[in-house]
Amino acid sequence: MVVGVAWLSGILDSASTVTDTTTSGLVARLAFGTGLLAFFTMLTVSIIGFFEGWLLGWRCAHGEHFRDVVKRGPTVRLLWRLGFRKLRHAS
Repeated sequence: MVVGVAWLSGILDSASTVTDTTTSGLVARLAFGTGLLAFFTMLTVSIIGFFEGWLLGWRCAHGEHFRDVVKRGPTVRLLWRLGFRKLRHAS
């Protein structure tokens, strides 16, 4: 995302490649918006990963087999709905 913004800022505001500053408000808003999007994407994925890891540990601590816990996890269920059917039947 960041590389795309840098490339797009060079197209939208040619002065930014010479002076390393932008004079276009659109480019500044685009860069700020991309930074916010990247931050919230990383935050969301981090929280989801923590939750799934906690859930996996909790279920394994209560005697379930690791493979069964992973197959019932939210990531595998989501990927299965998206068409990755082999994940449920892997041995």
